[in-house]
Amino acid sequence: MAVYDLVDKLDGKNVLSRRVPVSLCVRESCGCQEQLPEIQNTPVSLTEQIHKLNRTITNMKLELISFQRRSWFISSLARSLNDCMEDEYAFLLEAMENMRELRTKCTYLFLLDEPIVYHQNEKWICPQNLRLAAYYRNEEVDAFHFYDRQPVTDQKGICQLMGDDERHQFMIFLLFSGEKQYGLLACDIQQEEFPFFYVISLQIGLSLHYLEISKAEARRRQEMSRDLELVRERNRVLGFISKYDELTGLLNLRGFTEQTKKFCSSEINQRAYIICGDLDHLKEINDTWGHPAGNFALQSVARILGGCLRSQDTLARVGGDEFLILLNCEEENFQDIFRKRIKDACTVFNAESDKPFLVEISLGIAEFRPKPDTNTQEIIALADKELYEAKKHRRKSVRRPES
Repeated sequence: MAVYDLVDKLDGKNVLSRRVPVSLCVRESCGCQEQLPEIQNTPVSLTEQIHKLNRTITNMKLELISFQRRSWFISSLARSLNDCMEDEYAFLLEAMENMRELRTKCTYLFLLDEPIVYHQNEKWICPQNLRLAAYYRNEEVDAFHFYDRQPVTDQKGICQLMGDDERHQFMIFLLFSGEKQYGLLACDIQQEEFPFFYVISLQIGLSLHYLEISKAEARRRQEMSRDLELVRERNRVLGFISKYDELTGLLNLRGFTEQTKKFCSSEINQRAYIICGDLDHLKEINDTWGHPAGNFALQSVARILGGCLRSQDTLARVGGDEFLILLNCEEENFQDIFRKRIKDACTVFNAESDKPFLVEISLGIAEFRPKPDTNTQEIIALADKELYEAKKHRRKSVRRPES
């Protein structure tokens, strides 16, 4: 009955006081009862017993609550620090905020510039690159970015960096994870709190290891992003080079062929033209005035032809002095109109040019109705045949006549 009453009392139930008469009986190993001197019972106040029991229960509950709170705090600390892995500054602030929640008098966190690896049985060497990274004191929490951290030196040691004249009793915890040391944690706490804060320091050391991994992954992502952008840029350059003529900036034969395929698939059964253009007497220009003059003449042809076309028309340089044009037009007598347009443009150019040679262009024009299965090489061959006939009527020399 007494045991049941004690259990009910521990559960907070009201229990009636009971007086149970007992007597002490001591027997020898043979079973005979030993004669004991009479024991004088000292009466104890029932109220005092109840108060003592209540104090014991209260203390047990407080110890249980403290144990639960601290056990829960470790996992809470881990979660809060893991949420800051993308930002070291926020990580340091969060660590100090947790120190404030634990009601330490003050806490200082010192970090190494780079973690130091200590192997088993290796002699420990005092690091030379320790810096104040964050602190909590006087209800103030602050952290420093890497380049703002004050270093620990012979002239300005740890105590000088703490910034107050009060006396403290610091417990120092080295922040390790595996064989790597990341720094140290200095906490002004009571001696009996050392075991719990030792566990806290282990968690902070582990979180610093995760932070190091996170920063390394961020650097790798940045490097990969730069590499991918470099690859994309090179691919754009290669794509441009593979489709465009370097001298004139026009499409080359490959680029013209791709555009022609798209054109034949979209502009079905419209009246269209492929025009072959040729710079007259490029060899004479190169042999007489040099290749820079020949390059100038080719670039001029590109500008003259481009100036006579619409934005949706396609112009390409497909050989040394050969140009191709692809366009659609329903205008009657287009071939005569276009030839005159090019001839007039060349006349204007030569009138304004101070070069000792003339820039003139021969043309061959072939009409067709585009379809997805159109053989454009046959159309180009027809235009080239017209060009061959037109070149028979060009002037014999492009040397500018002397006035």
